Amino acid sequence: MVPKAKNLEFRQRMGSTVNKRCSWGLFFAVFILLSGTLFLSSQGHSSTRQRQLDFEDPSTVAFKTQVGIAKDEEAVAVEGTLLGSNIPFLHCSSSTSSDSTSLVLLHGARFKKEDWQTNGLLEKFCKDFNVVALDLEVKADHVELQNVLKDVEQQLSISLPVSALVTPSASGFSVVDWLDGDMGSFANYIQRWIPVAPPSVLKVTDALSQLKSVPILAIYGSEDSMGQKVSNRLGEMSDAQVVDIPGSHPCYLDSPEEFIHHVRKFLK
Repeated sequence: MVPKAKNLEFRQRMGSTVNKRCSWGLFFAVFILLSGTLFLSSQGHSSTRQRQLDFEDPSTVAFKTQVGIAKDEEAVAVEGTLLGSNIPFLHCSSSTSSDSTSLVLLHGARFKKEDWQTNGLLEKFCKDFNVVALDLEVKADHVELQNVLKDVEQQLSISLPVSALVTPSASGFSVVDWLDGDMGSFANYIQRWIPVAPPSVLKVTDALSQLKSVPILAIYGSEDSMGQKVSNRLGEMSDAQVVDIPGSHPCYLDSPEEFIHHVRKFLK
């Protein structure tokens, strides 16, 4: 027979061992539960972020990536619509640049505002200027252009007059139409004009002399005979600075580096 004292001692030891094992078992159960919770939480966060990216406009996301000037610099890229005139736009500016020079870009009949992203044109202009590319119809007259520029000032905080307006091809009509309107108001909206072979110039003769007070950089492609004729007429009648760069009618797309160089030089 086992003495009662030893029997009691044996049961106490067994009870202590069981309690310790239960405690360790409980600890591991809690640890596994917490680990699983953290893992699911991280997966949920990743899925949420992926859903956010999926809902973003792919062109906007790509553009935000393109205009990154440097790792330690921040760029601002916005795609939207002007509330007043309902004109789509792309707007970019370097937040680290102290230059307040503004550049407004229109486009020809077969193109759209996104074409200014081709070959890094918009990205490179953004490093130096406050830039907005607009989907203004090429048939827009000078009154429509005035209203759009007012909307740009109000919504995008680009003060009028804008430093320069670039009008490739048919979009130059919006400026040429001004010659039949109130040229006295031109300086309130635009400081400099950069026409890229606008054919509407050929329909105007003596009225072009009204533009002599406006600094003009007329650019055309070396393979564009019509563009050469247009630019030479602006040089003769409006005292425009005439420059040819390699390329066809949309020479700014054919030779983006040369185009950027001449525009920067003209605006500095």
